[in-house]
Amino acid sequence: HINKSLSALGDVVSALQQRSPHVPYRNSKLTSLLQGALGRSGKALIFMHVSPAEGSASETVSTLNFAARVASVELGRAAKNAETSEMANARVAVAKLEDAVAAAEEERVRLKRELDEERAASRGAAQAVAEAERRASDATRRAKDAERREATGGSARGADREREELRLRSRTPPRAGGFVSGGGHGGGHGGARRTGGGWHTPGSNDRSGGSGPGSSRGGSARPSTAPAFSGILKRRSSYGSPRRGGHHHHHHHQQQQQQNP
Repeated sequence: HINKSLSALGDVVSALQQRSPHVPYRNSKLTSLLQGALGRSGKALIFMHVSPAEGSASETVSTLNFAARVASVELGRAAKNAETSEMANARVAVAKLEDAVAAAEEERVRLKRELDEERAASRGAAQAVAEAERRASDATRRAKDAERREATGGSARGADREREELRLRSRTPPRAGGFVSGGGHGGGHGGARRTGGGWHTPGSNDRSGGSGPGSSRGGSARPSTAPAFSGILKRRSSYGSPRRGGHHHHHHHQQQQQQNP
C-alpha cells in the first residue's frame, strides 16, 4: 500500500506541475489527506529518506527523482500570493468606488437642496409678480372708476344747475310794461319807484322844485299817473308782491294833493 500511495502522490505532483485542471487527490488516502497541504491554499514540506547502501542504489535514485519533481512544483505559494495581491487591489478599488459613490451622493444632496431653494425663490418671485400685477390692475380700475364718477358727477352738477336756473326763471314774475323800476330791476326814467314814504312817480317832488304832480323843469303840467300806477301795483300783487303797495300809493297821492291844492 505504501508504494501505491507513493505512486498516487507522484501523479498528484505531476498534475500540479503541469497545471492540469484535474488533480487526482482521491486516488489514495494519502493524497486525500494531503489535499489541503498540496493545494493552492496550503504549504507542504516533504522529506526524502535514502539509503547509502550499494544494494539500495536504484531506490535511492528513484527517491531523488521524486524529490526533484516535488521541488519543481511552486504553484501553491505563487498562486496564493498572486490571489492575495489581486484581492488587495480589488479591495482598494472597491474602497475607491465606495468613496466616489459617497462623494456623488453628497453632491446629489447638495444639488437637490440648491434646486429646492431656487424653486422656492422662484415661487416667491412669481407670487410677488402676481401680487404686483393685481395691485396695478386694482389701481387702474380704481382710477377709471374715479374718472367715470367725476365725469358723471360733473354732468349731474351741470344738469342740476340748469334745472335750478329753469326753476328760478319760472318763479320770477314778468315785468309790467316797464313801469316798475328802481326796485331792484334797474328801471328807466319813465317808471315809478318806491321810497321810504311810499311810491314816487316821475314829476312829483322833483329836484327842480315843482309843487304839483304835473310839474317839470319847463313848467308845463303833466297829468297824474296814480290810477295807472295803482293798476300796476295790483298786477304785481298777483305775483306775490305785498298788497300794501296800493295803500301806500293812495296815502302818498293824498299827501301830494294836500301839499298841492
